[in-house]
Amino acid sequence: MTKQSKKSSKPINKRVILLCLCSITFYFSSQVMGKTKAMFSDQEKSITTMSAAAVFPDTVAKLVERARDLSADLANTHVNKANRNLVDLTRKEAKAMLTKCQTRRKDIKEKRKELQAILDELEEYLKLTNAATSNKKAVDDSFDYLRTGLNEVQKLNDKIDQKDILKRMDEDMTELKEKIKGGG
Repeated sequence: MTKQSKKSSKPINKRVILLCLCSITFYFSSQVMGKTKAMFSDQEKSITTMSAAAVFPDTVAKLVERARDLSADLANTHVNKANRNLVDLTRKEAKAMLTKCQTRRKDIKEKRKELQAILDELEEYLKLTNAATSNKKAVDDSFDYLRTGLNEVQKLNDKIDQKDILKRMDEDMTELKEKIKGGG
């Protein structure tokens, strides 16, 4: 081979390689893109709006379960005066019981606040879902779990309110304070 033939074969090899690479690229591009079809439709376009739910059923279930636990704790926290006889207590026992009552009262207030916070949170979720959707029927159907959970927590809250635990606790504490002052 002469020098001239060697020089001319190198550029041909580069051109062939470039041509092959382009062909392969076009082939793979067409495979990835696939085939498309153009069609005309006489249907009207409709605008679809998608949004995320303000609250999911699992969240509501957890809040309702927590409310049930709090309600049960609150119902069992206060011991009725009928179950104990304050007359037979010594001054020292009355002081100890008063301290326990004060601690329990603080605990009851915290649990009441937490129960009320759960109720407020569920009400806020319901307001958000009502505001986000103009179709009232869709809200009722889609967020039935939210309304059910809210109703259950509301009933638990009302039940605790009816028991008036803090008022009864205050009455017992007043009686204990009088017992301590009286020196019995």
